[in-house]
Amino acid sequence: FKYSQIVNVATLVNFVLSEDMDGIIINPESDNVLIPRSELLKYCLGFEKFANDERLSNAIYYLFI
Repeated sequence: FKYSQIVNVATLVNFVLSEDMDGIIINPESDNVLIPRSELLKYCLGFEKFANDERLSNAIYYLFI
């Protein structure tokens, strides 16, 4: 099964960093692009400033099939 998730990128990055995860995988099972924790830490303030869309703050609680 494949599922889609709309997400506030700033919230996702904050979650990954606060939960001490290794990074984010984009396109699992195809291109498998890994954004490692070190890169997220380097740009975390940029995510907060440029990728924080308040309209998507509750999106993580919903799943679209």
